[in-house]
Amino acid sequence: MLQGKYSVLTSKGSVTETTDTSSKHMFKNCTIIEVPQRNGRKAHLAVRTGRGDIVFETNGRRSAIYALLEQFAGQQVEEFSWRPYAGSSTPTIECRLYARHEAKISSPDIDRVVLDVETTGLDPENDEILRLSIIDGSGAALLDETYKPGHTTSWPDAQRINRISPASVRTRPPITNDIDRIQTLLDRAREVCVYNADFDLAFLGELGLRMDTSKVRDTMREYGRAFHGRDYIKLTEAAQECSYRYNAHDSLADCRATLVVQTRVDNHRERTAAKINSDDVPTPKSKPKKETPAQARIYTVLTWILLFLCVVLVATCFAAPYMLIIAIPACLVCRACFSHAKDMRERTGLSKPSHKGKHSGPQHTENAPAPAITTEEAEYERRLAIEATQAVRREAELNPPAPSAPIPAVPHVPEHETAVNADLPGFMTRGSKVAKFKGDDGTDFTLYEHAIKYGREEHRLDGVAATVEDGEALQERITLTRVALVGIFALAWQKKKGGEKWLSVMGPDFCWIAKADRKHIGDAMKFAAKINDQARKQ
Repeated sequence: MLQGKYSVLTSKGSVTETTDTSSKHMFKNCTIIEVPQRNGRKAHLAVRTGRGDIVFETNGRRSAIYALLEQFAGQQVEEFSWRPYAGSSTPTIECRLYARHEAKISSPDIDRVVLDVETTGLDPENDEILRLSIIDGSGAALLDETYKPGHTTSWPDAQRINRISPASVRTRPPITNDIDRIQTLLDRAREVCVYNADFDLAFLGELGLRMDTSKVRDTMREYGRAFHGRDYIKLTEAAQECSYRYNAHDSLADCRATLVVQTRVDNHRERTAAKINSDDVPTPKSKPKKETPAQARIYTVLTWILLFLCVVLVATCFAAPYMLIIAIPACLVCRACFSHAKDMRERTGLSKPSHKGKHSGPQHTENAPAPAITTEEAEYERRLAIEATQAVRREAELNPPAPSAPIPAVPHVPEHETAVNADLPGFMTRGSKVAKFKGDDGTDFTLYEHAIKYGREEHRLDGVAATVEDGEALQERITLTRVALVGIFALAWQKKKGGEKWLSVMGPDFCWIAKADRKHIGDAMKFAAKINDQARKQ
């Protein structure tokens, strides 16, 4: 980029059918132009030669090549070329651009926007948008406009709810006049929060607006699932639970209410994630009985006495075989008592926990049910919601909606100030949990979007690979490097017998192995496939 050379990979679906992607092409002294589309749809970007021929055109879909050409729109470049790329499983082309001048400085991104619409009805294909409001993460209004419908003349049912009459929008412009402005805001946003996103985005989609669905957050479903165990809950009810009062069915007020509700969801997730990463063991559904070390010692002594009686009974069986009727049940009871005594000693701290597997370490209980919220935690969460409410109200007073006001500038933050993931807690960098696997030897692996974890040990997914194979094949694959990671136990690896297999997770500086019996082989293979898939995405 310092030399003015850019290279990107993009799918063939992001270019139009008029572009020849089957062979290599190169053109010099080209101009990047915009190709307007009908019905207010997003303009295409094309490469035009000095003779005026359009040789390359990308559609309005947000892609790598569109983002590159957008930086040079309206400018001339020294060279542009593309060729088929065979290193991908999907049809892909590699595009290269050379320009001696610098690209245009694009508008800074917005961390979060919240949007809401008021419509003439509930059918996106037949009804139209009457009002659209968009705010940023601080509650400031980026867009708040009312629009005149194109073909709808009356909407009595909707008017009773949103209080927007045909007379009040008779002199307003159509929403198609603001298509570019709305699309710019959606493109700049890193995160788009919408209450009941399916409804609002369906109306925007009918206008030809496009957005990456991966950055959409449906506040209604997130809040309902987090606090009520269901998908649907009214915005007025959710806002009331967050101690926020507002004028409902006003799009700007609905946006700010949605922001308050989304803030509470974020606080709840951070609190839950912090508890998962702490060393506190979640409270089980049934309250366990309190055990003391003295009780564990007494139970152990009684178990040894029972063992002595079992030995006497077994010895008596040599003289009186019919005593086997008593001796066999007594031995089984003695075995169960020994197991229970061992668990009691581990729970009370008299002995260290032990596992049958190769690895020994504390086992996390990340799949355990979430702990009940205590009074202190509920009060803390309530104060956070009140603070967010007060901040939104202060911002609303300082930044009243102005229909004709330009979009406020967002201060640019240098990348070196935002890239501080190394200093963030683990739950902020590893991503959300993808899958979990528990081996038959006591091992317990947890896979996240960017990391994999076993006990207290955690590694990034860069260079990680997972396989499922029998013990004999795994032993043949053991190298000196893996021996150093796994230990000399790898040289005496248990060979295949009875149909069991072994799941191996290997990275640049670690190697984990878990046993999978016949009935768990399918789960192990699915887990290995998910690890490899996540590793490829890094």
